[in-house]
Amino acid sequence: MLVRWRGAVLAAMLLLAGSAIMTGAAGPARAQPHRIDFVIDSEMGPVTSRVFRAADGSTGRVVYALHGMESIDNGKGWDTDTDLVRILTGANINVVVPQNGRTSFFTDWKAPSTPGLGCFSQILPDAGSADGAQSLSAETNSAVQERAYKWETVLTRDLPNALQQRFGLSPVGNAVIGVSMGGLAALNLAAHHPGQFDYAASLSGFPHISTLGMPEAMRLAVAAKGSLNIDCMWGPPWHALWRRNDPYEMAAAYIVANTRLYIASGTGNLGPSEQSPDGDTAFGAFLESAAYSNTKAFEEKLGAMNYGNVVYDYWDPGIHSWPYWRDHTKSLTDDLIAHLAP
Repeated sequence: MLVRWRGAVLAAMLLLAGSAIMTGAAGPARAQPHRIDFVIDSEMGPVTSRVFRAADGSTGRVVYALHGMESIDNGKGWDTDTDLVRILTGANINVVVPQNGRTSFFTDWKAPSTPGLGCFSQILPDAGSADGAQSLSAETNSAVQERAYKWETVLTRDLPNALQQRFGLSPVGNAVIGVSMGGLAALNLAAHHPGQFDYAASLSGFPHISTLGMPEAMRLAVAAKGSLNIDCMWGPPWHALWRRNDPYEMAAAYIVANTRLYIASGTGNLGPSEQSPDGDTAFGAFLESAAYSNTKAFEEKLGAMNYGNVVYDYWDPGIHSWPYWRDHTKSLTDDLIAHLAP
């Protein structure tokens, strides 16, 4: 319990640093398959996703790859900092990378939140923005939410339907993966929509958000990185929607559906290249420590329920950053390719 409390308290500071600390040498430029920036309409306005087609033009398997709290905004992501797209498209799997979604947790919010107005921004004129209900203030680099986020609806209804109509991609039997904020979302989406997602992966995610201190950490994160009020998302922490969006509390759903899970995290210990840490690497170490304690708690829960359709991947050293996620992409994709139905 002490370890979990320490990790959660640290997260209250750490999430302020963002979802992906930019440390270590940047990976070499990678030749990626042809990409299509695909725009659809939604309840929260136009939403853009980057679509990478399977090498053989397969209409079957699709992987939705979710980024962290601000990865797309800071230029870091699955398609730029890992070999995920090259590997999966080469294995005849389509890859879809939603763009933006800053501080959204890729969920449906109860109400829009605008700086200074809390959850009362629904009284404002209804006007969506070109990047999914949210723009960035040039002065503060904060989110400006004009309509309530509806990311779960987009990812499980609007986007798969549009992808099927435009490209013939299957709306069922797919996979969803994510890092950090996206890791939590991936596990939640698989729990809520088992027909759509047979496979879910979380790298350095937070699969036990109801543990002591985590709601407060998330509150600080969305306030600092988006100037938004987290009560507009699922209500106050005692609301039932928080339990619905805590993978730890939803563990039985994976068992019922026999969802294949890939759960991974670093320990938070510094590697050789980080032995003289600056502020970013220190934050990254603390944040990964919180992810590690969350992930170990989730493993204990599934273990107590005797669930075996899961693989755990822990690395030491490892902080919250794309270089480590890049290094572990191969083991993730090997497992994904082996278990995602053709």
